[in-house]
Amino acid sequence: MSKKNLFLVLTLSAMSLTLSACGPKGGADETDNYNAPSRKAEFVSATKYFGPLVVKEGDTEVDTGSRPWSAYYLPLKSTYLFQGEQRGQAPLEKYDAWVMRLNGGNDLGTAAYERDHFYRDDAENWVGLCHAWAVASILEPAPIHSVEMNGVKFSVGDVKALIVKSYEIKDHELNFGQRIDDSGESVGGFDPDQFHTVLQNQLYLKHKPFVLNKSPGTEVWNVPVWAAASHIRADSGNAHVFHVDTEIDITMPVTQPSPASLEDTRPIHEVITYTYDLKGRRMRDGSLQVFESEWTGDSRKFHPNFATILDQVKSHHSRNLKIDNQLVLTLTQKAATDGANTSGW
Repeated sequence: MSKKNLFLVLTLSAMSLTLSACGPKGGADETDNYNAPSRKAEFVSATKYFGPLVVKEGDTEVDTGSRPWSAYYLPLKSTYLFQGEQRGQAPLEKYDAWVMRLNGGNDLGTAAYERDHFYRDDAENWVGLCHAWAVASILEPAPIHSVEMNGVKFSVGDVKALIVKSYEIKDHELNFGQRIDDSGESVGGFDPDQFHTVLQNQLYLKHKPFVLNKSPGTEVWNVPVWAAASHIRADSGNAHVFHVDTEIDITMPVTQPSPASLEDTRPIHEVITYTYDLKGRRMRDGSLQVFESEWTGDSRKFHPNFATILDQVKSHHSRNLKIDNQLVLTLTQKAATDGANTSGW
């Protein structure tokens, strides 16, 4: 073979090798290998639902426009729902009085049923209905004024309490991560990449609020998340690591009830900052396909345990089966209507 022909063969062979090394069509090809750790299914529930997490350096900030409302979280050891300081003034006592006038004088016994079946004077202070309130505050309009129904006056606090009770049980909630059980052990875990997967897909991409248990311990404090901002930067010495600072805007429940706090229509706003590292395979476009993560700084001890999205929630009801959702809906619609105090049926 001549030198000229040999050069041509070698050149074509080199081109063939170069072309065969190209990545798959479309998308960012990986630049190197990353030995991803094996993780149990319960630790990657968000990834299983949303798909792989890919992040880029830079800043992301989204406000969903939603403003979930604050309400008393209705601890189980409180008599607020069924027994007022004056007879007939508790929310469920007023509800019974209203229904009595609707059905011709028969006492439904909603307040007594609540007292006999759900009141627990030995419950811990944190045990209540924050899970119901957080969802209701996202899905239902905020009560902004009192309503009179058949001569029974419901305050803003009364209406909020009845709405919260009607959301104790919801269908098709999607939960990611797990709470810490009473022994102090995580039964599923919520690593930061799973938190960021929910944040990125639900809030940043869909502009939808979601519910987060912000408590890192055995106590559960569910809150609605309605805005967030993340700052992502690559590690200066390790191409496989991105550092993340995320601020979330949440609405807090009323924890110290008073006549003023129960009737206040302004949401209690709080901002929480989480810091964490995302680790994985660096892609040709500079992005990172995330395979593992760890909380950093103060977030090692203070971070969320699980998140809940509400896309598929279609129905809800109270554990107190004497509460009629349609009646509560009527109250909600009237109390959320702009204008002066209104009278109902």
